[in-house]
This record gives sequence, structure tokens and C-alpha cells, in this order.
Amino acid sequence: MSQNIRVAMSEKLPCIFLAHPQNRRPAYGRKFTVDQYTTIRKELEKIAGAPITDEAIGASIKVYNRSRAARREFVKLASEHCDVVKPVGRSAVLKAAWFMPKAEHAEKLEALNAELKALPVCDWKGTKVVTSGIICDNPKLLEVFEENHIAIAADDVAHESRAFRVDAPETGDPMEALAQQFANQDYDVLLYDEHSSENRRGEFVAKLVKDSGAQGLVLFMQQFCDPEEMEYPSLKKALDDAKIPHIKLGVDQQMRDFGQARTAIQAFADVISL
Repeated sequence: MSQNIRVAMSEKLPCIFLAHPQNRRPAYGRKFTVDQYTTIRKELEKIAGAPITDEAIGASIKVYNRSRAARREFVKLASEHCDVVKPVGRSAVLKAAWFMPKAEHAEKLEALNAELKALPVCDWKGTKVVTSGIICDNPKLLEVFEENHIAIAADDVAHESRAFRVDAPETGDPMEALAQQFANQDYDVLLYDEHSSENRRGEFVAKLVKDSGAQGLVLFMQQFCDPEEMEYPSLKKALDDAKIPHIKLGVDQQMRDFGQARTAIQAFADVISL
């Protein structure tokens, strides 16, 4: 696929490809990551027509860490103030970080967090769940949560909390810091886990549900996503062992009909509220 894109786009715009190592934690894995990032750095310098200094990368790391910290705090505050921060709005705030300059988004989010802190903690009478999956940002689907008085206590979503769970070191060589940040990421179905037979990720997700005070988990499974489909039996076992009710919803980016999802979510909300 990458070669097809390279050939098709070669005369239209530059194509830079990145290959992350499966074994990201050992020294040889981190070195491979640094080599990949160095190649990208050189290609970007060609496009920019100027060098990318270590100082610039170090400054960028600090901005991104600030952004991650603000988003982590927002997720916690959103659960405490779910009468104000509803699922659609929560998704929009987190999704905006992918499109806005990180420093600008962090500044605005820190201001929002300060306003949320000033509010009394919500005495939520509805249901709270943890969401999990690759992405769940469809407003129409999230509106079904709101219709059924379901708030999001926390998430294990790649597009949301998994993306800002781990900071990069702010000292030392910045390229090695970026490689270390990738190496430190864990409990992600899309990343290789040498201890997967121990079902560490399933237990992590179950603990997340318990610690967040949620009453259940909603898994948004992307259609034809092999890693998620292969992991599901292990995740289900961990949730069942912890006596955590859950529901699995098949979704895709072109989803238009929400009738089945609405019925399933409504039934799930009724069951876990008993």
C-alpha cells in the first residue's frame, strides 16, 4: 500500500513514510525509532528549506506535554461535571486538539478546566460508562448517549485518552525523548505486547471502569479491524471476571443508520441502571 501511494503521489506532493518497531522498548527498538524519526526530520527540513534544531524539537515536546496534561485534566473534570460536559461536547473538545495548534488548544483548554473546577461536582442521576475503541467521535451516535442520560466517566479510546496518556521526557536528546515516549506507551491493542498472554490490557480496562466509578463499558468496534476483533475474547473475559457489564457496537466512519445502535444503547442503559 505504501509503495502504491508513493508511486501515485510522487509527482504531486512529497510522501514521507514512518515504520514503528513492534519491539519498541529494548535498546535496539528505540534506536530503530530514532532512526525513523531522524529520516522524517531530514525530509521535513527539505520541505521547509531550513534546519529543524534540537532546541525547536525540545520546545515542541514541552508544548505537547502541556497539551496532554490539559486533556488528561479535562477528562477527569468532564466526569465530575457531566451535567455540563455531555458526550458530544466532550468529544468535540478532545477532537479539536487534532486540528488546532497545540499551544492554542492547550491555552483554551486550561481556561475551560479552570471554569469547570469552579463549579460544584455534579450529583449525576443517570448512568456512567467507559468508552473503548479506535475512534468514537460521531455526534449522532453520541447523541444517543445523551438521549438515554449516559455520561462518559473515562475512555480507553485510541483517538482520545490513549493519545495523551504518556508524556515525552523534557531532558536529554529530544529525538531519543520522542522514541522513549513511544516506547513507554502501553495497554494499547494496536501495540505489540510481549506479555499479551497475561491479558494485561483486559485487566487494565476493567480496572479503569472500576476506578472511574462507571457502571459499564461500551466498546465501539471498527468494522474489519482485525486487532480489535482478535482481542475481544480476552477483553470480554477480563470484564466478565470483574463482573462489569459491557456492550459491543460495530461502527464505521460512513455510518448513517443508528437505529440498531440506539436500541442496543437504550437497552444497555436500562440493564445497568437496575
